[in-house]
Amino acid sequence: MCRYYKHIHACQHVRFVFAAHCSNGTFTQKPCGTRQVWQTLPIEDQCMACASGMITVVPWSPSNSANNSDEEGSDSGCDSN
Repeated sequence: MCRYYKHIHACQHVRFVFAAHCSNGTFTQKPCGTRQVWQTLPIEDQCMACASGMITVVPWSPSNSANNSDEEGSDSGCDSN
């Protein structure tokens, strides 16, 4: 599993930033595709999409909860590097 930093913005969107290759990824010099969160970092600012008004925050409800998972392998509206 390749290591990533997990950024949690003030708007609660999550962004994963590549940090280091795993042993398989080191050999190919490409991330293996499986994320291991190395460190979680709170970010005081909103993500770029929310700050620019591109994303409208939808309040949580049981009907849309399946689309709003916060699993380590999913991004919540922000670009990952």
